[in-house]
Amino acid sequence: YMPDLAPVIPNLKVWEFLDLYAHSYGYRGSKKRDRIDACLQKVKLEDKRNAYGHALSRGMTQRVVDQLE
Repeated sequence: YMPDLAPVIPNLKVWEFLDLYAHSYGYRGSKKRDRIDACLQKVKLEDKRNAYGHALSRGMTQRVVDQLE
């Protein structure tokens, strides 16, 4: 089984999901917060920052996941 996109964890908020990945890439403190803000701004999902993963549409999920690369 090979999903067509990486899943956004449904019970995490969007910023928590991005925080998890930013941390795994070595971002810490204010650099991590800045990176998360930049990612949300780039994909125009600032207003979904506190939305849970299960509440995102497929397109929104794809936009968030694209920021992980």
